[in-house]
Amino acid sequence: MNFPQKLSTAVAVVGAAALVCGLAGCGSESETASEASNSHSLSAEEAAARLHEAQLSEFQGFERVEEESRTGIYSELDVVRQAAEEREALTLDKPQCADAVNEWEQLPDVQEAPASLALFRGAEGALTHVLLELPEDLAIQAVETVPSDECATYEATTEDGSSHSYRVRQFHVETVGDQSRGVVVEMESAEGAPIALYSLLYREDGRLGSVSMIGGPETEQRLTEFAIAALEHQHQVLG
Repeated sequence: MNFPQKLSTAVAVVGAAALVCGLAGCGSESETASEASNSHSLSAEEAAARLHEAQLSEFQGFERVEEESRTGIYSELDVVRQAAEEREALTLDKPQCADAVNEWEQLPDVQEAPASLALFRGAEGALTHVLLELPEDLAIQAVETVPSDECATYEATTEDGSSHSYRVRQFHVETVGDQSRGVVVEMESAEGAPIALYSLLYREDGRLGSVSMIGGPETEQRLTEFAIAALEHQHQVLG
């Protein structure tokens, strides 16, 4: 299995759909932001566009790649659908852990929320940032939804028979906004070196942000610094 395929499998399990686009590559037929939102009311389209305006353009050597970023209703973004399809194609030894890491994403109101998904590339890899506009109680629920202890380890088998082992743990982060939490998912397989996907979830009022990147322990601090900078920029643009 080559690196993009292995990475796509990792992301499908943990649900960070942005990384499917940013690291495994988007197909030429991927829908654009306008195509994603044409069927929705102007208010939903405007809300997603406003969120996108509040995205950083660069951060510590990482620059936003506009052609690989998305806006629209969250569940209708092409990369979100792709991750869901790939996740459904996997066989888990613990089926109850299919959405353990990203359980909050499966809530109906989250699926229908206006969203902006931005990809940033730099010399050290790629970073993704998702912004959603939610009712405040739902944003609180999302940050407080953590993986269960029984899903701290599990295994997934792909359609070609490849097996992958996962370990999930939370990592400590300083409080960003009103609430924040961090999770790292480590994937191991016989095909290559382990991959660790770090994700930081934060909220302020009903605005929810998720920052994800593959890397080492230093990634925890980078995600925290990105989230702080992103929140400051959101204040400037959105008030």
